[in-house]
Amino acid sequence: MTANFALPLDPQSFLCSIPDRQVREDCCELAQIMTRITGQNPVMWGPSIVGFGRLDRKENPHCMCDGLEVGFAPRSGKIFLYLRRYSHHYEDLIAQMGDVRKGRASIAFDSLSELDRDVLEDLITYAWEDCSISEE
Repeated sequence: MTANFALPLDPQSFLCSIPDRQVREDCCELAQIMTRITGQNPVMWGPSIVGFGRLDRKENPHCMCDGLEVGFAPRSGKIFLYLRRYSHHYEDLIAQMGDVRKGRASIAFDSLSELDRDVLEDLITYAWEDCSISEE
């Protein structure tokens, strides 16, 4: 069995360990935004995803999976945003957000400076409050 002793034990250590300065600063700011919106402290989900809240699909059948409710991860110089539902559910807000790439379960962007911050915060707030509404 291999020990994961080299992995950060808390989100703050993980965020401080991101090598790219701009991605690190953006991730720290995104963590602050999500903490303010959710009222939750960040938790590591695996070695690289910073998440907020805990979702149980049995209690919320309209959400896509068990796990975090909202979160993000730095990957290959980009930041990936993970929300409660598949990204098509948020298309109207995503279209207003700025230069992003939408996957099925994530939204990727290069920098917070390329996004409309108000729309980003609206998107995170909507995703955080959204899971009790049934899928259309």
